Amino acid sequence: MREIIVFYHLFMVNEWQELFEWHLGRLRTSGLYDACREIRIGAVHEDHRRLSKLDSVLCRHDKTTLCFARGLAEPPVLWSDPEIRLNDGRLGECETILRMTEHAQRHSRKVAYLFIHSKGITNPPTKRRKHLSYLVGRGLDPSASNERANAFVLRDTSTIISNWAKGVNALETLSFWYYLYNFFWVSGELLRRFDFDEYLRLHRELAPPQQRTHRLGADWNTTRHLFSLFPIKLHAFSNGIELQEPPYTYIDVKN
Repeated sequence: MREIIVFYHLFMVNEWQELFEWHLGRLRTSGLYDACREIRIGAVHEDHRRLSKLDSVLCRHDKTTLCFARGLAEPPVLWSDPEIRLNDGRLGECETILRMTEHAQRHSRKVAYLFIHSKGITNPPTKRRKHLSYLVGRGLDPSASNERANAFVLRDTSTIISNWAKGVNALETLSFWYYLYNFFWVSGELLRRFDFDEYLRLHRELAPPQQRTHRLGADWNTTRHLFSLFPIKLHAFSNGIELQEPPYTYIDVKN
């Protein structure tokens, strides 16, 4: 079986500690905590005093490592060599996805990477998202409130943790195993195919049509969506596949 490394993007707002500890609990009860080599956390905060609370959580979990922490107002470093720095720090989870990609490129080991994040902590408008019909097909009550819809997404995305062995095994024949909202398993081999400039160039040619005008640094929303569906895009761009919408292909982690 592949070595397993988990990357977790944590946005430290609202009830972040409760959500983070819930995810850590799922990692432990599923057996994935014991099976993985390490859990690397990228954290973005609005108040540096919250880092002491984060430290108090991490010290209870010996496999966790804080790979970076920055204030929301601080300019993020998207890539280290060559350094690519932006002025707007509202990047969502893509910052930690790229740290994971750099980690894979520094190591030649055969690794299964799991990427998860604190989805829902900002109470996003899930009921207005294009994925709503997909979630209804997964069991969401169409009449549920937005708050209940976000709670459903939290529970449903956690199945990528509870079914971790299936995800790891899938990487013996697949380069990624994707759920939704950038929750995914991906092989180190695919991540090592990432080239920053080439990815941006191919994004203008092969990304879903409504995203092809997105430019790095144009504004925070288009920048972060350059890296939405990350393993799907990376696989497609690496193989010259043009993406269309709809549909996207989701790999159902329950079946």
